[in-house]
Order: sequence, then structure tokens, then C-alpha cells
Amino acid sequence: MSLLKNMMISASILTLFTSSLAAKTVVDTWELVSDEDDVASYIKPNSEGGLVSIRGIGTVSATTQQTLKVLQNLEETPQWSPYLSEIRVLEDRGNAGLVTYIRMAAPWPVSDRYFITIRTVEQLADGGFLLRQKSVEHPRAHWLHDDQILGTMNYSSIQVNPSSDGQGSKIVMESSSDPKGDIPQAIINRSQRSAALDFFRGLRQQIRKKIAQGSL
Repeated sequence: MSLLKNMMISASILTLFTSSLAAKTVVDTWELVSDEDDVASYIKPNSEGGLVSIRGIGTVSATTQQTLKVLQNLEETPQWSPYLSEIRVLEDRGNAGLVTYIRMAAPWPVSDRYFITIRTVEQLADGGFLLRQKSVEHPRAHWLHDDQILGTMNYSSIQVNPSSDGQGSKIVMESSSDPKGDIPQAIINRSQRSAALDFFRGLRQQIRKKIAQGSL
């Protein structure tokens, strides 16, 4: 094989490697879109491009167990969680988690979206916990709704750890989902930029309410 041909092959391999590395850098890099109310909000493109994933980092004035109690109260979650109009348990799979129906309200004439997810909670060594959700792979027929559009929750996680001062909890939340249907991606991505901040504001308000009621 000639020297020129060897050089061309090497250059091609180098180009493929650097292109792959650049693509991975884009996917793995979170973009800070706001830092408001002590909440850092980030977005990044999903691995397949198009829609964005979100991340929010902030604190709450509650212990990890108090925070878990609020997050696990599914009946009251629609009172404070943005856009969430209904959540209920469809099936308890024990250690494997809870199968839940999550309905997200949409303004007319857009159809409401819903997700069928598996929800698990893992206790962490420092007294914190990790709550995970993702769409079930094959939702059962009797869980489906003809009047709504079934979306896909690629993943959702909420990690809660004791704060360094011991007076509250640090939270890192991430989410990646696809509401499906015909909503333009630009509109979806625009709304995602404030989703983490809206989540923290709602959660903090609910925690203050429950503490004032003496139920935490």
C-alpha cells in the first residue's frame, strides 16, 4: 500500500474519531439557561437531537425524609407540580416499583398527554434517596386512553441528599421526555427552559404548606 494511501486512511480515521468526540461533547454538555431563586436550570439536546433534556439543581428547607414524604404523596402532587393534572397508581410491583398513570394538562385545542411509567425509590448511604421514573416498555391495553396522546418518558430522576449544613436537602432533578403528537419541537423546548425552576418553586411551596400544617 502506498504512503499516500496510508496517509489518506489515517486522515479518515482521525476525522471520524474527532467527529465522534465532538458529537459526544455536545450531547454530554449541559447549557445553563437560568440561575434564579437559587435554582440552576440546564438543558441539553437528547442523544438523537431535536427535543432537549432538562436538569435542575437547588435546595429545599426540609430533611430528606420530609422531602420524600412530599414527593411520595401522589394524591397531592397535582396541587403543586407544574402542568400535572392527575397521577395514580395502576399496579404495585413491590420491590420493582409502582406503575403509574400521569396526565399532563394541555391548553385547548391541544390534546392532553399521558405517560405510563414505572416509579422506583432507592435509599442512599448518606440518608438521601434517588427517585426514578421511565415509561413502561409495553403498556397494557386497559391502561390506554383514546382521548389523550401517549407520550414517552425516556427517564426522570430526582436525587435528594442532605445539604452540607444539615439544615435542608440538595436536589438534582433530570428529565427527558417526548410528548409525541404534532406540537412543534421549538415550542416544547421553549417550555422546557423553565420547567426545572417551576418544579422547585412548586415543591418548596408545598413543603412550606405541609410544615405549617404540622404534617411533616
